[in-house]
Amino acid sequence: MVKEERTERDSNESLMRRFSRTIMSTGLVKRKKSKLFFVRRPNRRKVRESAIRRKTHKEQREYDLKTGKIKEQPRYNRSRN
Repeated sequence: MVKEERTERDSNESLMRRFSRTIMSTGLVKRKKSKLFFVRRPNRRKVRESAIRRKTHKEQREYDLKTGKIKEQPRYNRSRN
């Protein structure tokens, strides 16, 4: 259970912001949302086919990079600093 105490200097907005940030950092919301719907595990055939598809796409991309059909693009940093 997450608890945030209000100090004398805190406004309601800052308390709610701090509480929301604490909840998000614990991962509680993410877990609850994932439990909202039942997601079936894919069967072995689908897992195998998707692995083969990923492998062939990776090999094709490496070949295209090597032959110069496509240029390597820089990967974007997805962190929010």
